[in-house]
This record gives sequence, structure tokens and C-alpha cells, in this order.
Amino acid sequence: MMAGTIVLSLNIQNHQAYVTTPEAHNRAANPPELNFNGNGIEGIGLNGSSLFRMYAGLGPVFSRNPSLTRQLARKSLEDAGKEGFSYMRINAGGFYGSEFQQWKSNPASWWQSFDQMVADASSYHIKLIPSIAWCLYAFPNEAGESITSFFTPGSTSNNDLKEYAKQLINRYKNNPGILFWELGNEYNLKADHANSQDTACKAGVGNGQFSSTQLGNFVTDYATYIKDLDPNHLISSGYSRPRPYAYHLWQSYLQGKKPDYQPDSFSQLTIYLRTVYPSTVNLMSVHLYPAAQNKIADWTVSDLISSADILGKKLFIGEFGDLGNNGQWKKNSSFIDNILKYVSAGKIAYSAPWTWESYKTISPAGLEDYSLIPGRQPDQKWIDKFRQINGRLKSQPAHD
Repeated sequence: MMAGTIVLSLNIQNHQAYVTTPEAHNRAANPPELNFNGNGIEGIGLNGSSLFRMYAGLGPVFSRNPSLTRQLARKSLEDAGKEGFSYMRINAGGFYGSEFQQWKSNPASWWQSFDQMVADASSYHIKLIPSIAWCLYAFPNEAGESITSFFTPGSTSNNDLKEYAKQLINRYKNNPGILFWELGNEYNLKADHANSQDTACKAGVGNGQFSSTQLGNFVTDYATYIKDLDPNHLISSGYSRPRPYAYHLWQSYLQGKKPDYQPDSFSQLTIYLRTVYPSTVNLMSVHLYPAAQNKIADWTVSDLISSADILGKKLFIGEFGDLGNNGQWKKNSSFIDNILKYVSAGKIAYSAPWTWESYKTISPAGLEDYSLIPGRQPDQKWIDKFRQINGRLKSQPAHD
């Protein structure tokens, strides 16, 4: 998703700062009722993965001009509100392990930035989906521990995760600006022979290998901890779409064999999903992008809806998109149209396109691939279509 950068010129007006005091963070303005069909907020929201990092000035890009960076972050919320979007999925912490050092060394500044972000979002009637530990390797990297240690309750990195989750959840669990919690981003794609070696989210100490069985045990402990802190909000896994060979890959890893990429049956998919989804995780998360040519066919949206039903969970398409050659969304996409067909029919509880006004550089302003920008085509075409679908869903009668 970060293969290219689009440079643009932005005219940033002076946006009003909606400042809160530490005492006010749990009584932010309650957005108007956004109940689609009587089952909570549904329809299409957005991804704003770097929103908090921009508010807090985390990382080499966002720390260079913190004032301008925060203006851009606030503008992205204002633009989302003007387009009628009601929720946004965000990275609720650092991306790199080193960025969490700021939380440890200056927690007052960290939470002041978070308070400001939540207040600004609420002022534009946008609820947030905080993904608590976006990068699976951030906490073990920061602590200098292996992923096996991170998965072990009582280790330094596991304790750091839980302490961060506790501070975050206790601070905002009664705030109406929170829609639901998410564990992290695409943990399932790191399991079973799939060690992440990209430069952004490295495995760090050790080889980073782990099985889906280990992941399921870790997520069970992690989600139970969150649910004990806050029994009232839903929890999303943050997983991507399960690989079409997830069961076979998992079994070959457990047996110490070479990776097995044989396609799974639907029953094998179900066995795999029951392993990585504890009962305390309420939302089955998938991220949907077109498969590469000559790749094994991915599970269809219909398959995923059926899987979620079997697990007794709501389906959350946490990311979706279809990239053209110029770094923007394609003008026309049968892949996206198929997803929207199921969203329009009320078959998918929550969905969020990737990604809203996402910046790779600040001065000059350079956009990440997939960025949706109001007023720019074909982005506005898709934004209008999302808004129309949300309008139709809001107008439908309540259902059980």
C-alpha cells in the first residue's frame, strides 16, 4: 500500500481546536444517534490509520512539523464529517516499537494528544475504532524480546501491552466517541511460516515465527483482558482475510514440514477460524483486496459471511480497496462493486475503505497510495457512492 507517493498542494484554513482537559476526556460531546437498522452503527466508515500518530507527532515524518501535521489530521476528520461518515478505524498507538517510548517517558503529553483527537472526532460526529497494538512486533521490539516471549503472560512486552491497553480502555471506555476496540492489524498473516521481514514491522528479536495455535492462545488471553476491563464494547480481531490455504499452512507448520499451499475446504476454514477466534472476540475482521493473477482464488464475500455466521460473529470488512496504476483507486472496479452489493443488502455490519487522506510526507504534502481525497476524481465518485449506501441503510426500518 506504500509503493508510491502522490504530492499535492493543500490550502489549510485555520481550524478551530476543540481542546479538552484531562478531566473532560470521558464526557466528550455525544454525537447524534447513528443507529442504522437498530443494530448499532453499520454501513461504511473509513480508515485513518495514522491519525493518532499525526496528533502526537510520532515518527520521523510526523515529528518534523507537528503543528502542520496536527492541522492536517484535524482537517481529515472535518472532511470525513462533511462527507457524512460516522466512524473511523485508527492505529491507537505507535507503529514502531520505539514510538511507545514516548508513552512511557511522557504519558501526559501522549494522552493529551489522544484526548484532543477523540474530542475533535466527536465534534465532527465521528466515532473511533482504536486498534490497540497495530504492529504485532512493536512491543517485543521495544522490550528486546522474542514473539514467543510477547505471547507469554508475565513477560516484559506482554505486560507493556496490557498496561497500555488498560490505560487506554479505562480512559475512554465510557466515552461515547468510541465505537469498539480492535486488537491489532493483520496478526493472522504473520503466522505459520509467514515471518514478517518488511522494514516497517520487523520480527525483531528471534526469527519471529509462531503458529496459529499460539496466536489463538495469545488472542484469547489478550481479548479476555480487554473484555474484563470493558464488557460493554465489542472487540474486533483486526485480522485480514484468511488465506485460501490457511488450514494447510498451519498444519504443515505444526508438523515441521514445508509450507503446504493446498487450498482449504470450507470445513477446514471453519476449523482454522475456531482456533484463532475466541468467544471474547465479537467481530470477524477481514481485509479485502483483489488477488494477484495466477494466485489461488481467495474466499469470496459470501464465504466470509457464512463463516462469520457459523462463528456467531458480525463481519467487519476492516479494509478494502482496488488500486490503479497511478496510486489512486480505480475509476471502475467490479471487485469493489461486489463488496458494496453485500454492504447495501445489510449483510455486513461494518466496513471501511483504505484509506482516508493518508500522508507519506507533510511538507510538501505527499499522499500514500489508496488515499481517498474529497473533490478529487475518481475518489469523489466512490465517496458519493459510499454516502448514498449509508443513506439508504439509515432509511431502512429497524431489524432484529
